Amino acid sequence: MRILFVTPHVPSLLRDRPRQFLRHLAARDHQVTLVVLTRPGERRDALSEVRQWCRDVTVVPVSWVGAARSCLLSLPGPIPLNVAFFASKETRRTLRRLETSSYDVAHLEHLRTAQYAPILAGLPRLYDSVDCMTLLWSRTLGAGQWRGRALAAWELWKTRRYERQALGWMDGAVATTEADCAALRGLAPVLPIRVVPNGVDSDYFRLGPDLSDGRTLVFLGNLRYHANVASVLDFVRRMMPLVWERHPRSRLLIVGADPPAEVQRLDRDVRIIVTGYVKDVRPYLLRATVAVSPVLYGAGVQTKVLECMAAGLPVVASAQACSGLGARPGQHLLSATDPVEWAEAISGLLEFAGLRRRLGVAGRDYVVRHHSWQESVSRLEEAYEEVIRRREQLVASGGLERVA
Repeated sequence: MRILFVTPHVPSLLRDRPRQFLRHLAARDHQVTLVVLTRPGERRDALSEVRQWCRDVTVVPVSWVGAARSCLLSLPGPIPLNVAFFASKETRRTLRRLETSSYDVAHLEHLRTAQYAPILAGLPRLYDSVDCMTLLWSRTLGAGQWRGRALAAWELWKTRRYERQALGWMDGAVATTEADCAALRGLAPVLPIRVVPNGVDSDYFRLGPDLSDGRTLVFLGNLRYHANVASVLDFVRRMMPLVWERHPRSRLLIVGADPPAEVQRLDRDVRIIVTGYVKDVRPYLLRATVAVSPVLYGAGVQTKVLECMAAGLPVVASAQACSGLGARPGQHLLSATDPVEWAEAISGLLEFAGLRRRLGVAGRDYVVRHHSWQESVSRLEEAYEEVIRRREQLVASGGLERVA
């Protein structure tokens, strides 16, 4: 197929879903033209790898001035802030130019790029929501920090209406979990919507030598994401004091790009290390004893949990972090809800090497069996074929105006 792929970030190890899609689509002889919207200050070094998988790559920078202007203009209107941030005249010009070329399908990743679907009205359009943003904001409103709840309520009100409108522009949609797909179906009952789960490169995240000191916990996640920030702050405040009571020499590694000041300040405690951006997370996983994912709210699949499991690390996760997975608590990982349960689960793993080994092996086996990128890309190809057929049927029936 000839695919026009639009994404609001550089495909990289930090944004592995589009990276793996591009990699495997190229391996299957599809021709991909990539349009990348980059936020101010975003790293672009991964583009050298991505270019080898694409017929052409166009980078459209989003400036602070343009983003601020778009966000201010959106405040009284119907467009959510996270969509308005990526509104760009240059992107519209680029896509109008490319729309006249011959493509079989357009792939629009995230609600941030769905705004450009009307420009691509001549193509079958697949919305890769990744996570249903309406579901994400509803969970943020229910479990987020009180300071962000007013914003969450406002964004939820806008996002629900905007995401419904965006789905009306599409010929089909995919998301990472059935819960996200169900939420999208609630907004667009007649649209074909499929699960295309996130995978893990189990060759990249492979078992290695155990370099841990038997006392190091690791949290892995993008710290630009508000849910990760809220979760790690809550974990340090409520769970770690109970862990330190039983294991005073234990320490916590917080590994993730763009930590805000409130997370950076955690580094003042000698038992906590905040790394910021790292090019390769694997050395940190090799040094860790237990991985933790105390996610309070969110949507989709917690890919970082899968990466830790693929590396053979035993994982303790919240119910929310487990919700998008088929992994069984007690068999493939441990689950905890309140601080006492967290302390018990972590302490048990720190104290019993045999339990760590058993969970590590079982967790990796689960990931290898159920989260291969090859299977995910096969599902993506099926979704492409479905939206192409649907567009052909609409053209034949004279109903194209409904999706234009």
